[in-house]
Amino acid sequence: FQGENSTISPLTAGDRKVINATQKEWTLSDLDVQALSYAPLPYTADQKIGSAKGGGIYLLDNAPASNPHIPSHDYWGLVKNQIFLGLLGSSVRPRKEIEPFIHSCNDAGVRFVYFSPRNMRRTKELASQMGLDVAWNCCISLRPLEEGA
Repeated sequence: FQGENSTISPLTAGDRKVINATQKEWTLSDLDVQALSYAPLPYTADQKIGSAKGGGIYLLDNAPASNPHIPSHDYWGLVKNQIFLGLLGSSVRPRKEIEPFIHSCNDAGVRFVYFSPRNMRRTKELASQMGLDVAWNCCISLRPLEEGA
């Protein structure tokens, strides 16, 4: 935290490398990573945003011809000079009620299987935290092998 009287300065190439390296490291650790930034909007942006049809603005492609239903305003100008606030890394933890629920299912003759979009290491870790026997195909990773084991 830099405080109220600090000066906002542009990110250097070194800063960008550190941010990218941290994001990659956290992603490999199977954290969900979000970058947070802020861009003050001028009061004239209210008219642009209010005139957007479809309930939202999605800045995926700057080519106006890419979607004829989205007005061709230059929304990309709204995100220039963003102020980087930080990175957020979060992980999934099973709810404490899940383990007794799984045991109740097993007692009733229902085999509980956990399917996860995460890598196999993280899938097994979560399944173990839920009380599943990870050696009996009770936890299955749906992530393709080439995206990381």
